[in-house]
Amino acid sequence: MRTHLTWIIPLAIVLLAAAAFFGVSLYRQLTASVQVTVAPGSGAPVEPAPPPSAEVTEQVAARLREAGLNEQPMLGDTAISGHMQRLAAGEVDADTLLQYAADLDRLNRFSTEQGGSIPTAFWDVRSKEMAANGWDEYTVVRQIAVPEAEPYLLLLAQGYGRFLRFKAAEAAGEDTALDAALDIFAAVAVYQEKMSPQPEPVDDPAAVKGRADAMLMVWQSLVAGSTRTNPLTGEPLFSHSIFARDNVGTIYQYDVGQEMSIAE
Repeated sequence: MRTHLTWIIPLAIVLLAAAAFFGVSLYRQLTASVQVTVAPGSGAPVEPAPPPSAEVTEQVAARLREAGLNEQPMLGDTAISGHMQRLAAGEVDADTLLQYAADLDRLNRFSTEQGGSIPTAFWDVRSKEMAANGWDEYTVVRQIAVPEAEPYLLLLAQGYGRFLRFKAAEAAGEDTALDAALDIFAAVAVYQEKMSPQPEPVDDPAAVKGRADAMLMVWQSLVAGSTRTNPLTGEPLFSHSIFARDNVGTIYQYDVGQEMSIAE
């Protein structure tokens, strides 16, 4: 028995380590269509922009309003008031804000067409993680609005659409959180296969487990966010970085206009 353990234990450790590495690697690959293309904040000009005319200022405010932004901040969003303050101070120029409004229009239209209309204010946030990495809402929205990021946006819209259907039917007892979670998991499986097709046949146990781990991480990030914390050190084990906000619970807060816990 001891002889068997001398090689079984090391082999198991190697397989588990390989699976974990493959899973994290594939998870990064699955979200790479967005994450690796986000450049450090290029939205704000290096030199303060000259004050825009009253006509341009009004045009910018009107476009941001048409795009669906809040007039005043509600849940950490910049809102029209914040963007106009930046414009007046030369921290952002009119062209950047007009492009931002156009990108928001595309995100709104696309998510609505997919049955999961994502509130505009959800995108209008500059989180601490974004600021720490030199990113801003203009840059992030610009990258998510490009055709290359459409699979990721589709996954968000489909996941949120399923969540909304669950919330609508929950009170009547016509749907369950488990059913909704499983349906979202099915959408993740489709996304994974599209972004990283599995070669056939697969005879590598570590690779199979790694794909499953990656799928679970993507699903977890969509359902409840993906930052994992070591309970002993309090340090993150793995973080979805600025995209940890991209989950149905956080999106829903901007629909109802109030902070809510994951349990709610």
